Amino acid sequence: MNSQHSNLNTNKGFTLLELLVVIVILGILVVIGLRSFMSSQIKARDSRRKGELEQLSKSLEMFWADQGYYPVGNDEGKIMMQDSEGNWTTFEWGEAFYDVNNPSTIYMTKLPGSGTISCYYQAFELQAGTFVPGSYPTATQARAYQIYTSLENPEDSSLLPASTGLNCGASICNYVVLSVNLPESSIITE
Repeated sequence: MNSQHSNLNTNKGFTLLELLVVIVILGILVVIGLRSFMSSQIKARDSRRKGELEQLSKSLEMFWADQGYYPVGNDEGKIMMQDSEGNWTTFEWGEAFYDVNNPSTIYMTKLPGSGTISCYYQAFELQAGTFVPGSYPTATQARAYQIYTSLENPEDSSLLPASTGLNCGASICNYVVLSVNLPESSIITE
């Protein structure tokens, strides 16, 4: 009877090797889950940035409908507008975009790009039938524009094929939205 009683006591627990195998398997599953979660977070942020640029593009088209031109940009890639008295207003990313001559006309309550990743606005003038970059202080009105931002997903099919060299906050701009009248050949790349 003693031998049967001692066999029952030794078979009740897990060995150290079995516990280690289970812990390793759980660790692998956690790493796979985290990688998938992080990837979906990156794609969601990129999707939000693309949507914000599309909204800004629509706001700029409303501005065009009201003013007959687009606002200009400065060397930092910020939207600028001159009021009727010749004073310039710079619209910071993350703040409201409105008509400086009629502040009750709000085109966008919050410009995209506040935080570590911002946007870059490039305005274009029309000279002798060709679009050329135009910016404050030489230009007061623009005829076309490009809005750049940076996407995090390196596998996104809408990324620009070459570097722009433009600063979008924490990284180089790699995604662009064009005004409807601007050809794709005008995209700024190095």
